[in-house]
Amino acid sequence: MRKILSRINRCSLAVTVSVVLLLQPMVVGASQNLILQAGSGGSTSLSSTKVSGEAAPLSPPESSGSNKPETLLAKSQLTTADPVDLDVGSGQPYATIQAAVNAANDSDTIIVHNGTYNEMVTILNKTLTLMSYGTDVPLVNGTGAAPCFNVTSNVYNDITITGFNITGGSADGVYVNGTADVNVTGNTIYTDDTGIYVDNVFGTAHLNGNTITAPGGILVNVTYGDLQVNGNSIYSIYGVNIETEYAQADVSGNNITSLEFGIGVDAVWGGIQVNGNNITSY
Repeated sequence: MRKILSRINRCSLAVTVSVVLLLQPMVVGASQNLILQAGSGGSTSLSSTKVSGEAAPLSPPESSGSNKPETLLAKSQLTTADPVDLDVGSGQPYATIQAAVNAANDSDTIIVHNGTYNEMVTILNKTLTLMSYGTDVPLVNGTGAAPCFNVTSNVYNDITITGFNITGGSADGVYVNGTADVNVTGNTIYTDDTGIYVDNVFGTAHLNGNTITAPGGILVNVTYGDLQVNGNSIYSIYGVNIETEYAQADVSGNNITSLEFGIGVDAVWGGIQVNGNNITSY
């Protein structure tokens, strides 16, 4: 709940949002659930814009601490073997997802068959695809205070997580920090904190087609590559919250039912499109 308690309470009613950008914490009217509505109807894009109360420079400032790497070549130098598929499930070579993750090499694909997996999966410094088998929807049931999928990297790995039912636990459904490209798509997530929390991503982030029931829907702290948040269904205190985006952002076609706000955008240094989102309050 640490990421939720700091949110400012704002009322909202049903509204279809074409372009809405969060500038300052203030209520603008009962018919709007976000801070500023820039245009209505069709698509609108904003370029070279920092969305905040400040003037907008054309390039991001120099940052201290965790900087964007000059190159992501390091991730391509990690693969030393041909990629293979690792199957998880009853009668498969691996009984747990974590066992397959531990055995996997970079660029391997972990295919999870139907079943309930009572585990919290930790992925450290590996480029992997984790996906369900065919039309199966395996259940990952986290039972502790750590995320159901906890992905961290200091060598700019890529990660894909798709096709899971993710539930249980008191932390995030999917937490990602330090990767290059990240794809979290087509999952159903029920958790007591944030559905998808992207902390610090140096490549692109595609967070599309997920169904999330959680206090926080999708939280993006910092991304340096293009960001997509499209086609998600979210029931939460807040729907989509983007803190800092250094490239292009597209938040479109989401169905959000929220208590505080549907879509919040703090700082975008590239361009942003926010189109065709359906937002209601509860």
